[in-house]
Amino acid sequence: MLITPVDRMRLWTALIVYLAPVAICAQAISDVRIDTPRDFGYTIGDKIRHEMHLTLREPHRLDNGTLPETGRLDRWLEISDAEATVVYREQIASYRVVVDYQIFNAPQQQTSVTIPQREFLTTDGAYPVPVFIPEWTFSIGPITDSDARQNLSLRPDRQPLPIPVIGRSIRLMISALLLAGLLIYLAYRRFLLPRLNRGRYPFSGALVEIRRLQRLDAKPEYYRQGLQAFHAALNATAGEVVFAGNLNEFLSANSKYGALKAELSAIFAQSQDVFFNNSEAAQSHSSLQELVDICRHCRVIERSVA
Repeated sequence: MLITPVDRMRLWTALIVYLAPVAICAQAISDVRIDTPRDFGYTIGDKIRHEMHLTLREPHRLDNGTLPETGRLDRWLEISDAEATVVYREQIASYRVVVDYQIFNAPQQQTSVTIPQREFLTTDGAYPVPVFIPEWTFSIGPITDSDARQNLSLRPDRQPLPIPVIGRSIRLMISALLLAGLLIYLAYRRFLLPRLNRGRYPFSGALVEIRRLQRLDAKPEYYRQGLQAFHAALNATAGEVVFAGNLNEFLSANSKYGALKAELSAIFAQSQDVFFNNSEAAQSHSSLQELVDICRHCRVIERSVA
């Protein structure tokens, strides 16, 4: 048979086209190893892991877009995970590709199942080179024998064990009673006690009234009311009306208040200006604070006397 130059050219072209992918593959892949587990003894819920250890030369890289997506594969299997990790060393890229399959159905009898061939692509940016995990067949068995399942009687659901709550209930009741007692005590100290002490402790009631006036706007009228509350407490303590002229008599009869003589004299002087001289001097919010301070001292004294 005579081979013409044209036929010879066609033959060389076909040979180059056929051998080019093989040459590229040999240049790209340095090593490839497939690890699979045992191919028997599986049942519903078991996991099967396929690993591919792939070594590529620069500049070839594994195309992560060719990794399989998780989800149902067929009647028996689903892909639960698929990932690739890589370690670079000099001009070599070492990949570890892991594909996890999980069995989610149980056969009635021993059944052979085949995981189809899985293809991954490697590329240097110009020519893709495929790498395969070949198809793999294994066997799945039922959980129980088929004859046993026909006569199988299921046990009823186990009732949950009761949780002991008596101790917790007692602690909760004690905490609630303590909290209620504390709230009642605070309400008593905040609202009821000052009103009860107005008769027994005049300066305690006057202090409550002056503090109430202090929370209002700073007006001369409020300062006048504060002075009236203070003098009412002083008169109730003395059992008579106390004026500036008989202040010394009050201090002699109530020696505990002797240390406040200067403060009491100043209060009487301001009262003289406010009530009799019609002066608005020193009738400010700060003056109410002075009444609060001296009233607080008097309250401490009256309670120590009692």
